[in-house]
Amino acid sequence: MSLSQEERIRNWLEEDSDEDVIGGEDDEEGVDEIEPQISEHKTNTEEECDSEPEAITENQKICSSSEDDVPLSHLQTSQCYMVHRKLRNGRTEVIYRWRKQPPPPTCRTRSQNIVTHLPGPKAICRGADTAEKAWILLFSKEWLEKVVLYTNQKIQSQKFYYQRDRDSSETDMIEIRALICLLYLIGLYKSSHVRISDVFNPDGTGLDICRAVMSVQRFKFLLRNLRFDDRNTRDERRIEDKLAPIRELFEEFVQACQRCYTVGEYITLDEMLEAFTGKCSFRQYMPKKPANARLFYTLNLEVYVGVQPAGLYAVDNSTMAITKRMIQPISGTGRNITMEIGTLVFH
Repeated sequence: MSLSQEERIRNWLEEDSDEDVIGGEDDEEGVDEIEPQISEHKTNTEEECDSEPEAITENQKICSSSEDDVPLSHLQTSQCYMVHRKLRNGRTEVIYRWRKQPPPPTCRTRSQNIVTHLPGPKAICRGADTAEKAWILLFSKEWLEKVVLYTNQKIQSQKFYYQRDRDSSETDMIEIRALICLLYLIGLYKSSHVRISDVFNPDGTGLDICRAVMSVQRFKFLLRNLRFDDRNTRDERRIEDKLAPIRELFEEFVQACQRCYTVGEYITLDEMLEAFTGKCSFRQYMPKKPANARLFYTLNLEVYVGVQPAGLYAVDNSTMAITKRMIQPISGTGRNITMEIGTLVFH
């Protein structure tokens, strides 16, 4: 951009034009159009529409590095800022329009945007002033007791593989909590993809705190036998539910998420891929999709397991059906949900 063009743009931004109209023209048909200046006296609908930048043409972009694009100019009126594009024939057209001032506070909020429940922690979270107390709200004592019970059932079925009883001793609440804490710690130190023997290595390259909590043999034993459902009834439940091995505790966790926190007025509905290398009937190979997500608080979860057998869990997996199930906890509360379907984004 030449110096003269920069000076012209600076002058346009600094001046406060008193003109009543800004000219806008159609490049294709060559018809001159007049854009009236925005009035301060507007209806509620007009105030809401002008509170955000308005795209004049759908397929035009403000910024581009293409050599064929013509530089943009910013024009200013007494009520709004307008971005114009200079066309090759010398004419200009309006691309975006911003109001100088936000809408007056007296304008009414649309009825569908009135949030009926204020966001923030619920009453059950009062007194949770430490990380441990907050964690217990999501993973209750009853939840952990079920994990201990189901894990011991698995350990009992494996005892005949071990000569010494101490190598297959049952676990308890304290040890299960220690195991979960070690898993958090390994993730904190970015060691989730490191061999377990290297994490517990005593030569100084491993994590000393892991060896102080339990031996590497005990850690591997607990991971192999960790269970989240009753193994005696799993085959019966699997007939109609592919998610049977974790269904009970998974739903309890989701309910705890909804019980502890009220989300804000803007919600995002999206999918998340969990990296997994074990055996699973509904595992999918997606090499081009990264296994990560940026989440702040999870209100609702649903595991995609493909087509379920006929029964209680055989639900519709269409986009509309999944959306309705996911937003059910906040349906009718006036919140805005942003979700991506292909190339379309809905609010």
